[in-house]
Amino acid sequence: MRALVKVIAFLILIGAALAGGTLVGQAIKKDPGYVLFAYGNTTVEMSIWVALAILTVTAGIGYVTLRLMGRLLDSPEGIGRLWARLRGRSARDATQKGFMELRMGRYEAALKHLTSAAPRSDIAFINYLSAAEAANALGRGDQRDELLVKALETAPGSELAIGLAEARMQFDNGQLEACAETLRALRKQKAKDKELIMLSCQVCQALGRIEELIDLLPLAKKFQVMPAEDCAALEVEAYSLSLKQAVEDAEPASKPNQWPLALKTTWTAIPKTLQLDAGLIKILIQGLISANATELAVKELEKALKKAPEAELFVLYAQIQSEDPAARLVFLDKLGKGLQHRAPLDFARGQLAWRQGDLSMAEQAFEASLADQPNGQTYESLAQVYREQGRHELELKTLQGLTEAVRDWPSMQSLPSSAESRPGS
Repeated sequence: MRALVKVIAFLILIGAALAGGTLVGQAIKKDPGYVLFAYGNTTVEMSIWVALAILTVTAGIGYVTLRLMGRLLDSPEGIGRLWARLRGRSARDATQKGFMELRMGRYEAALKHLTSAAPRSDIAFINYLSAAEAANALGRGDQRDELLVKALETAPGSELAIGLAEARMQFDNGQLEACAETLRALRKQKAKDKELIMLSCQVCQALGRIEELIDLLPLAKKFQVMPAEDCAALEVEAYSLSLKQAVEDAEPASKPNQWPLALKTTWTAIPKTLQLDAGLIKILIQGLISANATELAVKELEKALKKAPEAELFVLYAQIQSEDPAARLVFLDKLGKGLQHRAPLDFARGQLAWRQGDLSMAEQAFEASLADQPNGQTYESLAQVYREQGRHELELKTLQGLTEAVRDWPSMQSLPSSAESRPGS
């Protein structure tokens, strides 16, 4: 039944087409009409029916062409994708040239290539950030800031990366105060970022902001933002500067065994592990001595020597001027029983005995120190003891050993006299 309906419909259409054609043919025969096109000296004349046929065919071709163009533009391999690829390739080439120019120090050319490619680049964030670096190198701070804003607009949520980039540029330009402000604002948002903490430490160190640096150091250690050795050295440096400032601020002690307030406050704030550092102990002791707290200096140094018997601390111990060197000799004798290497201790014993005028004990102590570890200062001290004893042959022999132990040591004539060389004289 359906087939019959289709056949009938087809026949009807054919009949209609034939009838229409007949009518059109009669119309053309009766009056073909004409259409005239004129342009300048050129004229084209045709019947109206031919013109209509041409218009119909042209419209059909245009319609088909537009449909094909639409499909091409929508297809994965279409002209639209091809054009986008061509634009992308051009942007990548310009970006690559910009990077090369930037690394070669040609900042003007780098800025031009990177900014021109940014709107067409699929990594516009990198383009703007690198362009900001080039502008910064050219000293164009305003343009740098504008490019950083554009970088943020292309990559929302990149505040930390852009802020760090800006801080590094400020640091390289010597704009330390501005850099510190940028970093302080960033730390309010990302206090645990490693790069942020490390750069903040460097800026505080450069600016001499010791208290702020000390506050940052626990975070630097916790998150391991730098090698442990570097962090430890920075920590010692920070507390050394803080302690030196406390020495300058300390008021003279009213009693030789009384803590100056500034020194006590600063020392107790130093971590216990660092209170055994010889350099920090030395600053403390010298500060106590300069504040007239000599007895306290001896007491604190003795406590330190029990825990950290460093050579420089023994030298410092012997140099302190106090009223009772005999008691300090007793302390050294007790401390020496547990030491494997006694050279620094015996040197200190010799200095104290020499100060008391006990040349025999001083001689024995210096000789014991040299037997354990030859040292130029010990040779010199022993030679002076021999000189005071009138034992010039031993003095010359000791000085000969001194010249062998120390290069370019001054001659005998340039050595101080016995009165000048005696400790405490």
